[in-house]
Amino acid sequence: DPEGNYVAIKLPDPDDGARRRGLREIDALKELANPNIIRLIDHADDGTWFAMPRAEAKLDVVADLARIDGSKLAEIVQAIADALHHAHIEGFLHRDLSPSNVLRVDDRWVVADWGLAKLPPEFSHSAMTKSGLGTAPWASPEVLSSPNTADQRSDLFSLGRIVGWLVAGQTPEVNRPTVMLPTSPWYEFVRTATQFSPGDRPASIVELMNLVPRGVESVAARPIAITEFSQLLWTIHMSEGNPTSLIVAYAGHGSEIERLALASPIPEVERLAMSVTLGRAADQIAEHVVARM
Repeated sequence: DPEGNYVAIKLPDPDDGARRRGLREIDALKELANPNIIRLIDHADDGTWFAMPRAEAKLDVVADLARIDGSKLAEIVQAIADALHHAHIEGFLHRDLSPSNVLRVDDRWVVADWGLAKLPPEFSHSAMTKSGLGTAPWASPEVLSSPNTADQRSDLFSLGRIVGWLVAGQTPEVNRPTVMLPTSPWYEFVRTATQFSPGDRPASIVELMNLVPRGVESVAARPIAITEFSQLLWTIHMSEGNPTSLIVAYAGHGSEIERLALASPIPEVERLAMSVTLGRAADQIAEHVVARM
């Protein structure tokens, strides 16, 4: 750019659909001036290219940092919420929010990729005739099936999916509830945001943000007892879920698990470690505990 900074140039495919999405994104970014929304630097009037700041990182690449540090998770959630709040006030919906379009730019998190946004009616290309938009499994059911009926609550669903993924480390499945431990401080936030029916979700980002846990220093902030560890593995196993990501969420409690195991050995843990098919991370934790019983 004129200041000597590197920029990212987006070149939509030459087909009409991609060109229209390029114009839609340009229109959205011209209207949405917010620190947590990617900035439009320059563009072609016909939508063949546009320039934005170059990203330092993508959320889907650095997600482990958020899982380790609860303050980083809170920062990410607040940034996305601020972006959505501003967009919604201005009459815009994102409709394609996912970890791959949450970027780190100039030491802050920004929401990018507004090419599938729902624009206010004054824009000539505000409606899209395509029957399904969004990126599964992050998009809400209504965006995937009937995107022109989407409203603010559709973006809240996607934010809830992202938070659930950051906390549990498990990519959500289409038409399946977001996997979350009830003991997580983020459980109510994710559960409420990701209801399949829009009427069961908060009405606005402000209402959803009232559910953000206060004073959380880490994603897995509460110590877990060895008996709870055992019961958790068994419950997940019986429901044919994937335990690996949920065990990883408790990896920081290894010393607490070990201390309790040494004080009062629980045979169920050894039995579960032998009978449940676990991923590598869960295997290591289970073996670590059992070896010290």
